[in-house]
Amino acid sequence: PVAAAKLKEGEMLLDLGCGAGMDLFLAGYKLGEKGKAVGVDFSEEMIKRGNEIAKKYNRSNVEFVLSPIEKMPFADNTFDVVISNCVLNLVPNKAEAFKEIFRVLKHSGRFVVSDIILRKPLPEELEKDVGSIVGCVGRAVELETYKRNLEDAGFSDVNASDLNKDLNTLYNEAGQDTQLCGTSTVSCCGKKQTQQQPVTALQKYDLNEYTGSFIVKAIKN
Repeated sequence: PVAAAKLKEGEMLLDLGCGAGMDLFLAGYKLGEKGKAVGVDFSEEMIKRGNEIAKKYNRSNVEFVLSPIEKMPFADNTFDVVISNCVLNLVPNKAEAFKEIFRVLKHSGRFVVSDIILRKPLPEELEKDVGSIVGCVGRAVELETYKRNLEDAGFSDVNASDLNKDLNTLYNEAGQDTQLCGTSTVSCCGKKQTQQQPVTALQKYDLNEYTGSFIVKAIKN
């Protein structure tokens, strides 16, 4: 989303679900000393970590704020651009979140996010599975619903571009890294042993059939 937002020096940016700030620090460099990059996250640990990094590297134009997306502590018409990287799909009440995002954006402000969006309804197992929810799939909505929520909030020029990523590959690799599927572990003797783990709900389905990774853009007129 940082690249897609086409940031300009001096702009005010808001990053939703910023974590420890990878995108936020990248944006801060592009915005320059006269600009500012503000991130919100509901994890106290991430906010603390982000502020520590900002202080360590003297990034005075980067700020971390503890807040839910649905109710943020910012005045109306504050930001030039709002970005987010695969976070809004996790928000239970997306309609309220989009209204709040619209409120804090300036007129002609830009909404530019990367998100997981459904191509068609999920099987019940995927929709209710905890691993699927935290894996950015279970709470995702279909594209028409996503667009309608944005338009109902007041946004115009809503556009969604499919990045055509192979989500099966992404989730299988993530599963191997976190021992969600068959992985190698190191024994007490230092020799690797193969340990077969149960197949997760995310691995039972062709995720590309149900979901996709999209860049979504919209404007506040």
